[in-house]
Amino acid sequence: MTAPRAGAVAFRLERLTSEIRLAALDLGETEPALAAARLMDGLRDAGLPVPPLPAWAEAARELDRDAWQRVEVLTHLLRHGELGPLVARALARDPARAWSVVPAFATREARLLTVELLLKSPFRVEELARKWVHALGGTIEGERPDESRRRMERLDFGGVLKSLEEAGRDREERMRRLQEIEAKRLKEQQEAYARQSRE
Repeated sequence: MTAPRAGAVAFRLERLTSEIRLAALDLGETEPALAAARLMDGLRDAGLPVPPLPAWAEAARELDRDAWQRVEVLTHLLRHGELGPLVARALARDPARAWSVVPAFATREARLLTVELLLKSPFRVEELARKWVHALGGTIEGERPDESRRRMERLDFGGVLKSLEEAGRDREERMRRLQEIEAKRLKEQQEAYARQSRE
């Protein structure tokens, strides 16, 4: 359910980002049991199967506070406004997995996109929107799939952080090598000085 397929559901990016912002703004304190119940109600209303309790408990095991808030935002997209039927149609393309897409997405692809970040940055809202459409196997209206993929990769907050971490590790490695070279040079100078003193 991650790659656009023939007949994939097309989402208007502007509408989707607007709904995500509204859902994030409306979000109160998240109670996991209520969030799960709202998601199950949304799936039932869309005519999609809900998981047996043990399967849901396993899928929800990794959800922390931030992930539950993302579940609430995604549930809002399913249950409210003009996007609800589109999200339901996209989920219905693989009904057996429909219920598991939300917790998986909330704990993996969207793990760094907290509600606080969504409220502060339109770029993070667009990132969440693009990643959600991708997870649904949908498309962005007016964009070719390769164009959408490039835009999503450019916005990827996790990728940016990873690049910064790699650059930091590279810098540390270069500094370590320079220190080794300097220590070796200093040792050679001291040994040369000691030899001269003995002669």
